[in-house]
Amino acid sequence: MKKFVLLFVLFILLLAVLGLSFYFSIQTQEEPDSSLSSGQSLPSSSQAPPSSSSSSQPEEPSSSPSSQSQSSVLSSSQGASSSSSGSAQNGVDYMMLVNVDHPLPADYTISTQEAANGLLMETTAAQALQRMFAAAQADGIRLMCVSGYRTVQRQTELFNAKVQEYLNLGYSQEGARTEAAKLVQIPGSSEHNSGLAADIVYEGYWNDYDDLYEDFENSSAFAWLDEHAHEYGFILRYPKDKTDITGISYEPWHYRYVGSPEQALEIKNSGLCLEEYVASR
Repeated sequence: MKKFVLLFVLFILLLAVLGLSFYFSIQTQEEPDSSLSSGQSLPSSSQAPPSSSSSSQPEEPSSSPSSQSQSSVLSSSQGASSSSSGSAQNGVDYMMLVNVDHPLPADYTISTQEAANGLLMETTAAQALQRMFAAAQADGIRLMCVSGYRTVQRQTELFNAKVQEYLNLGYSQEGARTEAAKLVQIPGSSEHNSGLAADIVYEGYWNDYDDLYEDFENSSAFAWLDEHAHEYGFILRYPKDKTDITGISYEPWHYRYVGSPEQALEIKNSGLCLEEYVASR
């Protein structure tokens, strides 16, 4: 009788062991690798990087390649040129000419402060911009700054991205650089690198457009700037009828601080672009 009971107990234990083994076997089969979903493989290191094209509200929006003027772009090792009218203040020459022929010196430095929307400008220019924005708002015009001071490093990123866009269109390296320079200034030759320039549109602009377009000239914001910007020391830097001289497409949004309302008014009344005005001094 004792042998029978012992055998029965051993039989029950054996069944229990087999049952547990079967249960854990089932659980292992039903739990997939959580790192991969069904039919998905890990990305290969040879996959192309994401596109470098800018978003609808980039720091430096620019018009599409097909809509630009065909003005030439030159290169030079000369430094930034300035008028001899004694326009230097706070260690900054507000009348200096900055373009591909006159890049900023390597040791160029300025003090900056927030101008608007978290964007920086040279301190005096930033304060003038704030006064201009306040005056516009008092007149029912809500202006918005979309680009201010930009480091040469950031300018290099933007320029290289634009070059890549043209390379993707089938241009040669030289051709891509030439076309890109019509839209984005060569690093060190952009007025944004000087801290004296601002790209200005109206609040809500990005609800109407995905980039900066010449159509901005038809807005009430542009009309206000055209009438009042000089009162705060700003000039329209790249006029429509001067693209062959500036080498830059017409940019009704790009305004440059030149040091004083008197200086800005004189330039405006002369009908000259900054290149012509500085050369005439």
